[in-house]
Amino acid sequence: MIRRGSDAPAQIRTDICIVGSGPAGMTVALELERLGVDCVLLESGGRVPDQAHTALNETPQIGIRTDPSVANRVRGLGGTSALWGGLCRRLDAMDMARRPWVPGSGWPIGLEDLLPHYDTAHNILQLPAAQYDLDQLRSSGADKGPLFADRDFQNAVFYYDSTPVRFGPHYGPHLESSSRIRTFLDATVVDIVADDTGTHVTALDVSTLQGKRFQVHARRFVLAAGAIQSARLLLNADSVHKTGLGNQHDMVGRNFLQHPVFYGPRLLLFNASDRQRLRRTNTSKVAILTALAPRAAAERQLLNFHFFVQEPQPPGERERLLRTLPAAIRRAVQGLPAARVGEVGEVPEYLSELQSVLTPQSGVATLYVPLEIRAEQAPNTDSRIILDTARDELGLRRAVMDWRLNELDRVSMENGMRLLGGSMARQGIGRVQAGPRQWAIPQAQGRFLHGGNHQYGTTRMGDSPRSSVVDRNCRVHGLANLYIAGSAVFPTTGYANPTLTIVALAARLAGHLAQSAPAA
Repeated sequence: MIRRGSDAPAQIRTDICIVGSGPAGMTVALELERLGVDCVLLESGGRVPDQAHTALNETPQIGIRTDPSVANRVRGLGGTSALWGGLCRRLDAMDMARRPWVPGSGWPIGLEDLLPHYDTAHNILQLPAAQYDLDQLRSSGADKGPLFADRDFQNAVFYYDSTPVRFGPHYGPHLESSSRIRTFLDATVVDIVADDTGTHVTALDVSTLQGKRFQVHARRFVLAAGAIQSARLLLNADSVHKTGLGNQHDMVGRNFLQHPVFYGPRLLLFNASDRQRLRRTNTSKVAILTALAPRAAAERQLLNFHFFVQEPQPPGERERLLRTLPAAIRRAVQGLPAARVGEVGEVPEYLSELQSVLTPQSGVATLYVPLEIRAEQAPNTDSRIILDTARDELGLRRAVMDWRLNELDRVSMENGMRLLGGSMARQGIGRVQAGPRQWAIPQAQGRFLHGGNHQYGTTRMGDSPRSSVVDRNCRVHGLANLYIAGSAVFPTTGYANPTLTIVALAARLAGHLAQSAPAA
């Protein structure tokens, strides 16, 4: 059943209430349904993203200038799956392990805890069966053979679909007919209501954009609103604890992480045909890329990263790609008020950095090709989401993004590029050109840095409430019945795109909720 918030009764009761219908929230709902548990799914936006609801995401920036949230996060059925590119890979064991050279690293769970849920995630995302063993892929014919790799770099399996699952259109018809999932659109949570002790959530206050209010009462609640908005909801819920819910140790909003993306380095190929040794996408939805080997990361004390060799595109391709944006998102960006033109202006600035990627090259034996380096960011408590004094149309204080990198990020990328350059030279492929300026940490409000459109870590997972916000089962420390789903709980990111792991963690959470006794 799908209804609009304007048609909701004043009081709704359910076993579990989920906030957000993106990949995390919708996965929790679908898996709960499969396991026989009723739930309510609240989506702030409508059937499709629109400007009015997406404007609630507006997030001023005081740290490193990066992608504006109104351009890479949307509100609507299916959430930001309306925008995602479809590249999927699971985390490596190293990404979840404690690494002595990376302060703050280490998940309270390991890769083995997620493996069965990755199978579920592949199914939900309509991907082939999860197979990350290259030998198995090659024996089955799904991959043709090794790419560039040596003692320091290894081939990495990604799954890619140029038409990835958009959760709204794909699962919307199922939600319409579901008797266990009650979905409400135009239903924005404006407060998390806790009891007098601040240890138990009793209800959510919900509003439509036109101001109609209603309440949802549940035994358990799941925030699946993304790294920025989930933290914002907790910080705004300050009627019992003045610093917000789950924030007794000032950890909510901290460790805001992205995937810093560097376009400056380029590769001088000695032979143009060697381009095929550096990147391959197969018809079986398998993409083989090259990444830092775990042994090299440990020996050199580096953060994880992988790289693309960008493919030159024919004239007009950039414009064609821009036209593929959903019409509602294009209107949301193009229709922004003049006061925000400066912020949105960073989108074309980012696209301009890709000019060389979209310039055709042909008929040359030796050529330069641009590299796109996608790096893991080190945990950083100074990189955070805080609250503004300004409020949105529904009365919530807006979030403010203070994105920061540290010296480990810079040193790791600088040394990583030296390592990559040495590997390319040893194999006779070419020379990597990258100077120190390209690894300089941008200052606050200084040079723009693309964050990969991936946001993590503001309610990180851990065993201690002094250094984390949720426990290993994604329950907020100090609250008996409040959980968080999505990339907000990632302690570290690795280099892999987040959606596959978001869905796997959401499936794991749904299983936990279905098996555990309801809060008293």
